Parts: sequence; structure tokens; C-alpha cells
Amino acid sequence: MAEASRAAPWWVPASLALWCLLVRLPGHDLPLLEEGHAWRQSVTAMLARNFHRHGYRLPWPEIDVPGHQQPAGAPAYTNSEFPLYPWTVALVYHLTGVHESVGRLLAALAAVVVTLALYALGNRLGGGWLGAVAAGWWALQPLSIFYTRAFLPEAWMLAATVLAVAAAVRWVAVGDRWAAGLALGCGTLAPLLKQPAIGVVLPLAVAVTVREGWAAWRRPRRWLVVALPLLACLAWDRWAGWLGTHYAGHFAVGGGSGLINPSLWSQPTFWRRLAAVLLLLVGCGSAPLLALCGLRRPQDGQAVLLAWAGVALAGALVANGATVTHYYYNLALLPPLALLLAQGCTWPRPRLRWIAVLLAVGGPLWLLDTGLVTSWYDVRGSEVAAAAAVRRLTPPGDLVYTHCYGTQLLYAADRRGDFLITEPSFMEPRSLRDAAQAGLRWFVSGRRDLIDSPAGAALRGYLAGCREVAGGPGWGLWQLPEVPR
Repeated sequence: MAEASRAAPWWVPASLALWCLLVRLPGHDLPLLEEGHAWRQSVTAMLARNFHRHGYRLPWPEIDVPGHQQPAGAPAYTNSEFPLYPWTVALVYHLTGVHESVGRLLAALAAVVVTLALYALGNRLGGGWLGAVAAGWWALQPLSIFYTRAFLPEAWMLAATVLAVAAAVRWVAVGDRWAAGLALGCGTLAPLLKQPAIGVVLPLAVAVTVREGWAAWRRPRRWLVVALPLLACLAWDRWAGWLGTHYAGHFAVGGGSGLINPSLWSQPTFWRRLAAVLLLLVGCGSAPLLALCGLRRPQDGQAVLLAWAGVALAGALVANGATVTHYYYNLALLPPLALLLAQGCTWPRPRLRWIAVLLAVGGPLWLLDTGLVTSWYDVRGSEVAAAAAVRRLTPPGDLVYTHCYGTQLLYAADRRGDFLITEPSFMEPRSLRDAAQAGLRWFVSGRRDLIDSPAGAALRGYLAGCREVAGGPGWGLWQLPEVPR
């Protein structure tokens, strides 16, 4: 064990940080039309672009949908999570101009922070090589690679969470007051950046109990560990709720489709899908077994780590609808899982230890070249062409109706408007007539295959009476008739 606990040389964390950044650079200049949750990325990018254009007022996040609820020039403030990430992206836009690669790069740099924090935390828990294995697995995990270089706040949320836990473990070990302050500050910031991180209060509370015992909770100021993150979240949620009520309404805090759906828990198909997501995308095969092995080797700070892992897993089970559809909701599982599987690699015999390390770090690599992962980076040429046509052929002030969760088309076209959901109840002429009556002047689709499907028959009939301004393989742009309000 002495060899396993020896600190790794300085070049190990430096190399891991560099590798973490390099594998997140491919595709950084892709348009925000890629298949990996382009709608959510485009909404975040709208926030950044509007901060840049309309003023850097942090409490006033603004998107471009639904513009038809107000006059064309009115702001569309929305109830997003605390928008520190897009606001910071907008500050960089002041120097660089609006480039989506800026948002992706700032997300990737936050992933580097996670890598270094995991290394430091692993070093505290059981030696530098434990941290190196954990950081290496995190850096190469396919879910981590894609969603922490996407235009999303998840990477910043993870960075704040891991820094909070790492600082809490350090405070337990040596009692540094600055570490306690960092843990409280980052623990408050993490759930503001994305509400699912609210579970970080449990490992922080466990850290207080481990260091000071249950008597610590008799002192009112110790309750700040729990109260400050909760109160900060509640305060922002009240403000965001007011914005959502009085302005735009398509973007909900902690929203997502079916984020928490109790009916799913009684469906066997859900549990099969959940197992596939956790074992394949998150676990990558070897990780769960090695993590179980890690449970048998308790380290300093193990109680904090187990509390962290437990609350992350509980969050994935509670947010069941998002866990199996919006894969980035599983990111919170990765850092504690990385540390547990790294503990599972600390075998006394060097040969067994290196086999375990190769399985852990190399296990995710086979997923990188599968269609499951590479499809996330795909960009539909039809959507690129449709967005270019809207920019070229429609007046900037006109409102546009897009197709297929088309916030990404609105963003790429740089227009305000709304979008047509592809569920059967919306794929009918009434939706377009209502849009035209609300003042939307154009309808654009980058998924003409859906309109040409049997479910789009009625919609095709209505569009046949509209003027088709432009079109091409897989896309079309129509001018909607004016309908009296």
C-alpha cells in the first residue's frame, strides 16, 4: 500500500488537465445545431447573446422565445437558473464578439478545474495515484467529454460542487478556515448554477459532523452550511418565478420534459432504460464493479465521499424523467463515482493494480467511437441551410415560427419567435393559424421529413396554401398569411 499511497509527480496532474482540455476541443466551432440537446444549448447561448446586446444585468436573463407574447422589440426575460455562466460568456463576447466557441471553451476550462480538484481530493483521500486515476477516468468519460464542452452551465456547476467537497474534506483533515469558507461559498454557488446540485449540502453537513461531532449542530452558525445554499436557491427561485410569470414562459427553472415523473417508477421499461444509462453511459462497464471494490477500502473522508455519492444517485432516481432522456442530468454522478472506482484500483499487488487502472481509465474509450456518442456531435445540414435562409430572406424584426423544438433554429437564424412541437396534437393547421394570428410572419423547418410523414398530412395541406419562399433537401421556409387578431 505504500507504493499506492505515494504522491504522483507534478507532471501527472498537469498532463491530466491538458488531456482533459484537448479531448474537449473537437467540435468547439460547430453551430449550435448539434443533436446533443441543441435546444438547451441554444437557450443558454441566447442568454449570453442578449446579455452582450442588451446590457450585463445579471438578474435579468433574456431569451428569444416566445417573442409573440409581447411587441417585437420588448424584452423576453425568463425564469432561468442563476445565469452566471452565460453572463460570464457575454463578458468575453465584449472582447471577442459573439462566437459559440467561447461558451464551449469556458465550459471546457471548468472541466479542467474539476480534473485538478478531483486529483487534489483523491490525493487527500488516499494518495496522489488515487487522485490521478479518478481524474483520468473523469477526463476520458464520454458523457463528461461532450456535456462539459457543450454550451451548458453543467461544467460550472460540477466545478463548484467538486471544489466544495474537496474544501470540506481538507477542512475535516487540517481545519483550515479558508477551506471552510471555500466549501461554504462553492456549496452555495453550485445549486444556484443548476438546482440539481442542491444535494451538495449533505456531504458538507457530514463534513461538519465528522470534524466536530453532533454537538456542532447546537451552534446556530453551523446551520449556515445547510441554510445558506437553501436560502440562496429559494431567493433566486422567487425572483426567477416572478420573471417567468411576467415575461417569457418557455424556459423553466429545473424544467425539462418530465423531470420528476412518479408514474415512471412503476414501469419496468423505465428501470431497464435507467440501468442502460447508468451502466453504459455513466458506468462504462468496469466502473460499477471497481466502485464496489472501493467501498471495501475506507479512506480518510470516506463518510463525506459516501454521502456525496449517495445523494448524487438519489438525485438521478428522483429526477427520473430527465435521467433517461436528458443525459447531462447524470453528470453529478461522475465525480464521486470516479473517486470510488479509483479506490477500487488500489490493490496491494502492483500487477493487479495496473490491470484495474487500465480497465478503469481505458474502459470508457470504446464508447467514443460508437454511434451512441458520435451522433451527439452531428449537425443536420438541413437546419444549417434553413437558418441561413431565414437570416438572408426575412427582415430582422419579424417573428419566426420554427419546427421541432426549434430554439436552436431561432438562435442560429438570429430571430425571435416561437416553435412548433412535433407531437401529433400540435402537427396541425391550427398551430400555424394561431401563430399567424399572434403576429408571427414566417414558418421554417429543418426537419421536412417530419412534415412529409403521415402525421404531417394536415400540416402539409395548410402549407400548400402558403407561399414557399425557399426550400431544399430537408428544409423549407414559408411566409404565413396575415390573420386578423
